[in-house]
Amino acid sequence: MTPIVKRPPLELDGMERWLNSMLSGIGFGPLIRPFLPAADVYVSEGVYVVELEVPGFTESELGVELSGRMLTISGKHEETREATKAFRLHERLADEFERTFVLPPEVDVEKVASTFVNGVLRVTAPLPAAAKARKVPITTA
Repeated sequence: MTPIVKRPPLELDGMERWLNSMLSGIGFGPLIRPFLPAADVYVSEGVYVVELEVPGFTESELGVELSGRMLTISGKHEETREATKAFRLHERLADEFERTFVLPPEVDVEKVASTFVNGVLRVTAPLPAAAKARKVPITTA
């Protein structure tokens, strides 16, 4: 019986999954595991936000480090492995990861904060308030 596997498009983000599904189709287990959690980086209401999906990790297994403007988020998950499992498809995050982001120069690095809720790590850095435009009166000389 041949398993039917939906293959993702050939993109860098999906390359590991594609390669694993190709190899598992011919009898090999996952040789390359996905190692980077999905991330969203955006600006909302004057705050620069980095969000990472890290399901299965606990707060104590995650680390957030700031060196200058370099934000490094890492995680190490101690998973008990059962020797009896013969994976046919394995798409969960690896047991260990590290991602680095460069914060823009205008963020206040002294006020960087992080929260962890429902498997999503959210790191926020406030942006300075934009200078408001003001009217300049024109006078005659």
